[in-house]
Amino acid sequence: VCTPPMPRGPLNVQSGNSTSIVFKNVFNTSRTLNCFVDNNDFTVSPASKEVAAKSQVTFNVSYSGGSTGDEASSSSSSSGKLFISSSSNKDGEDEVAPWVYYVNGSSSSGKK
Repeated sequence: VCTPPMPRGPLNVQSGNSTSIVFKNVFNTSRTLNCFVDNNDFTVSPASKEVAAKSQVTFNVSYSGGSTGDEASSSSSSSGKLFISSSSNKDGEDEVAPWVYYVNGSSSSGKK
């Protein structure tokens, strides 16, 4: 019996930068992996990717928060959750719970 995936992270991302997640398709069949982050300050690419059975793919998470140029927001942070879900391909298997990664974004233009 399989257990649902446990949340991972946090992944820390500086404003204007990105971090990579290597993700393995643990299934015995090809799957389409769909990604989204619940906070618009973060983006993930690719947002969707078909991955062969037992193969790996790299997703890049970027953080753009705090890039307004406003001195008051020169040191800010934001957090969210990255969800990676699996769509079965032609095999009719049930959907599984999404994998969750906690993400933290921060921006600081200088020391106080």
